Amino acid sequence: MQDLAFAYVSLVQARLASAKIPHNVVRWSVSKDFKEKEMRFGDFALSTTRKDLADELSGNPGKTIGLFRHIGIDLQGNEAFKNHKDVIGAVVTKRNNIIHHNDSAADVSMTDLLQYADQFLLYMKAVADCATSASI
Repeated sequence: MQDLAFAYVSLVQARLASAKIPHNVVRWSVSKDFKEKEMRFGDFALSTTRKDLADELSGNPGKTIGLFRHIGIDLQGNEAFKNHKDVIGAVVTKRNNIIHHNDSAADVSMTDLLQYADQFLLYMKAVADCATSASI
């Protein structure tokens, strides 16, 4: 998901660079109260890095929805994503409980894991479809 988000942000960054929009007009339109030291006479460029995205991204579908919303992609509008996000959320919560709270994994069978793997593939495909179909 980090790669998808970063590829999308990179496309946005490239479009902004080719548009040659003045930095100050963007800053001023977003925040009327920006400081003199924040002014730059040059083109606007996004400063979003792969680390910025990684810091916001999680296996938790809610956090994933939030990050993709920040970069302009509506995952909630995709039926396949919505169909799988609850199962993914439950698996992530179970994983976190096992890792962080010494919860038992005894209630998870090999059959469950195989079904979860299929769910994760469909979930990731839905995210990829959203990212590739988003308009920039």
